Amino acid sequence: MVSGLYLFEPKFSGYSLGVYAVLWQIEQVTLQQKEFLYLGFWIKACKKMAYKSDYQPIQLLIDNQWIEMTI
Repeated sequence: MVSGLYLFEPKFSGYSLGVYAVLWQIEQVTLQQKEFLYLGFWIKACKKMAYKSDYQPIQLLIDNQWIEMTI
């Protein structure tokens, strides 16, 4: 599993750097032959985290088990 680090710089908010970062991480996971990429916590009601559901499949940890979800 690979986990990403996210930083936010308001002056670059129009450049979709978050999308670039996730796509770069997906490429790194593939190159490293890892099975999973962990994008961090996801809160459905949080607009800043909504982008995470764009990358599927998505798994949620529910009752200490990873469950694949379709969102």
